[in-house]
Amino acid sequence: GKADLVAYRLAVTQRRAQQVMFTDPLHATRQVLVQQMPDDYDSTRAGQIPETSPASDSLLQYPFELVTQDDTVHIIEDSPYQQRLKNLGEEMGGEIDVVQVDGDVPREKLIQRVAGGDIDYTVANETVAELNKAYYGDIAIRPVLSVNQQIAWAVRDDRAWELVNVINAWLSSIKEQDDFKRIYDKYFTDRKGFAERRKDVSLDGQTEQLTAYDDLVQTTLDSSKLGWDWRLLMAQMYQESKFDPKAKSWAGAQGLMQIMPGTAAEYVEGSVYDPQDNIEGAVDYLEYLTDYWKDKIKPPKQRRRFVLASYNVGFGHVEDARRLAEKYGGNKNKWQDVSKWLLRKSWEKYYTDEVVKYGYARGEEPVAYVRLITKRFDQYQKLVAA
Repeated sequence: GKADLVAYRLAVTQRRAQQVMFTDPLHATRQVLVQQMPDDYDSTRAGQIPETSPASDSLLQYPFELVTQDDTVHIIEDSPYQQRLKNLGEEMGGEIDVVQVDGDVPREKLIQRVAGGDIDYTVANETVAELNKAYYGDIAIRPVLSVNQQIAWAVRDDRAWELVNVINAWLSSIKEQDDFKRIYDKYFTDRKGFAERRKDVSLDGQTEQLTAYDDLVQTTLDSSKLGWDWRLLMAQMYQESKFDPKAKSWAGAQGLMQIMPGTAAEYVEGSVYDPQDNIEGAVDYLEYLTDYWKDKIKPPKQRRRFVLASYNVGFGHVEDARRLAEKYGGNKNKWQDVSKWLLRKSWEKYYTDEVVKYGYARGEEPVAYVRLITKRFDQYQKLVAA
């Protein structure tokens, strides 16, 4: 009795319908299992893993597999997913190992924990899962666990008919307007395809360039020993400054490649705000980081991820994550394993571990940094030729 209307995406269930009255449905969605991609999955090809490929062998493909393995499914307590998993277990002749977490925990947090390898599985609405897949690339959304479910708003029972009729009339009216479709597409469907690949850049229709810095980047890399595809450096530059040569962060990072003052003093000759000076300094620093990792991480693709993470957070924190991975049974030379421990460097249990030398780090930032640059590099490869 503390509110008249819940304007939120609520799944219409029989149990909830006994407590509140629902408006006409806004849209429909399905419950899906969210699981982590296998170790041999290439995150730059997110969403393109075939059902029958070797990389999919470790993924659950069918709902009945939930009752035949020992892993657990974490869900929000008292959510529709709880009843669905209970029914699913009964339908499959077994029991699904479910762990309920506090209702105050955001659903997105559970998806993040799956992506980070902290929990095995969670369940989410397909629309919510797809939106989060755009951010946490290394998750698989399969199998489907339910039929389509209606999503609606809820009204307090004693205010039901009067308020529901007004809301339904408004919903009916707005659904006929173009704005409704644009808003729905923006938040629920417009995540893939060409528009998504191009959203970070505006290609010149005549030159087919990413930015005015294309030639400068290519020339700088040609005269360096870094050995990178120029489009990878452009993807990193976008992540750093969105191609703004005058950008300055709250932490003091400056210019196109957001070089910190201490690094600039050693690697930048001239002005950190001059595009050429900034790019040349960044490439020199990337060469240094590459040289640091070359004997530790042999595969070039893996090594680039360690280099990018080191550029963002410093190689000391990355080395801490490698030591944690090694201590707790992971592969210290594989980014997918190391990134999980880098995420945990914000947890007191781990940043105070005896193998950690550099203390606390907000690991979400470098992990997202590497993933987003890798994804954008893949997009740039499709947009412009080498």
